[in-house]
Parts: sequence; structure tokens; C-alpha cells
Amino acid sequence: LQSGYIKAPKDIFVKPEDINRIPPENLTILSTGSQGEPLAALSRIAAGSHRFIKAIPGDTVIFSSSPIPGNQEPINRTINALFRLGCEVITHGPLADTHTSGHGNQFDLKLLLSLTKPKFFIPVHGEHRMLKFHRDLAISVGVNPDNILIMDNGDVAAISKDNLRLAGRVQAGDVYVDGSGIGDISNNIIRERRLLSDDGMFAVIITVDTKNRKMIGDPTIISRGFIYMKGNEALTEALAKDTKEFVLSVFEDEKLITEHEFKNKLSDYLTDKIYEITQRKPMIIPVIRDFNIF
Repeated sequence: LQSGYIKAPKDIFVKPEDINRIPPENLTILSTGSQGEPLAALSRIAAGSHRFIKAIPGDTVIFSSSPIPGNQEPINRTINALFRLGCEVITHGPLADTHTSGHGNQFDLKLLLSLTKPKFFIPVHGEHRMLKFHRDLAISVGVNPDNILIMDNGDVAAISKDNLRLAGRVQAGDVYVDGSGIGDISNNIIRERRLLSDDGMFAVIITVDTKNRKMIGDPTIISRGFIYMKGNEALTEALAKDTKEFVLSVFEDEKLITEHEFKNKLSDYLTDKIYEITQRKPMIIPVIRDFNIF
């Protein structure tokens, strides 16, 4: 409207806070959210959390789009929520061709290439096969195939007066934001978090007298996301007993080992023992109290 591309009579477009003054049968709402984006307007309307717009029985919702691969589940949630509110929902399909693309078709792309007549051409946006199809369109309207470069994310292009070529790569892809840190989370941290989310954590706390090479008391077992402590007393008691026997066997060995080596040996032992019993591999965290170098 501000740019003058859309020309309409006065009062055709109304402010969101004024829509309740318009009879529902005279109102059309253009909304974001056709891909099920959780914060988009349509998703908030379906959830009943939009500030100005409430869907009512008898409303008709038209999805003028096709689902992007991977978005079908959130789209289905939005559609189901709209049906629960009594809306009629029309989606793109064989019976209702409602898809409106935001991308240029082949004719549009060929027209643009014919008008601009580029010396060099780099297709952008879309999957690799789409980039190749775009390259073929450029060749069909006279662009030199040697002056066309298909790139992947992170590729660097070098352009001179007479040449276009690949000039290397830079790091590209997802950037992890972890609290106040941006991009500084290591692969080891990500691996540990995945392990915790899959099989949980198993911690064993032991107290030892390193001077006399003996164990004080029984091990304490703590489980988070692996097994529920109540109801699995037999398993935790068995693992505590196995841990104690392993520690005593280490003390009986005259070979001197460091605390780090001891923890690694105990972790490996418990990993094998737990997998043998449960077919799972939780993260093992051994805690040694008052442990000095042997």
C-alpha cells in the first residue's frame, strides 16, 4: 500500500483492532502461518491466543500453499485445531488448486535472464537439483555454460573481469546458541547431551581410604533419566555390589594408577555391566571422595 503497488478503495483495509466492527461474512484476513510456524498468526488464531482475531464456527480458512517437506506435522496440528473451533478448512490438492507460489516460474526466470543478459550466473535458492535446472534455463537463453557456477552453502566464488571460479570454502551451517555463548559449544558437549537424552545418567559415589587401600562404606547410586530408583532397588543394589567388588579388586592390585585412570576403568566396567543387564548405555559419572594418587 505504501509503495503504491496495491491500489484499493478507502476503508477496504482495516486495522486489526477494528475487525470486530465488520460483519464476518464481509471480512477476509490474509495471515501468515501456512507452514504451521508456532509463532505465526494462523497458529495463534488456531490456539486461541491471538490478540485481535478469534476463529468462530462457520469461518472458512484457505491454505494457499503446499506443505514444505518436514512441516506436515505442525500444519496438521494447526488444521486440526481450526476444525475443533468449527472452521471449514480448504487445503491445496487435486480437488482444490489453492496453491499460490511466491517463486518465479520457468517463464519468469527465462524472461529475467533474457532481459539482464548476465555474463556470469550463479543460481541461488533451492535444492541442488533445482540449481541445476536453473542453470539449464540460463544456458537455453544464451548464457555461456563456462560462466555458470553451482555452489553449496559455504562455497566461495571468485569473480574477475573474465573469469568465475570456486575459491575455497568457509564455515557455514547451524550456529548453536547456548545461554550467553554463541557458536562456542563443542561436539563433545552436544554428544553428551544426546547421550543424556537417550539413556540418562548413572552416577556412583564411593569413599576410599587410599593410604590403607580400602573402601569405606558402600557405594551410593544416583540415577537420572535411566531408571527410577524406587521400584528398582534390586538392580541398584546389584550394581552397588558389583562396584564395590571392582574397587576392592583394584586395591588388591599392586600396580599404581591415577585417579583419572581409576575413573575410566570404573566407567568402562559399569558401562559393560549395565549394558549386559539393561541393553542401555547411560552416561556413567563416577565420583571419588578423598581419592589421592595411588
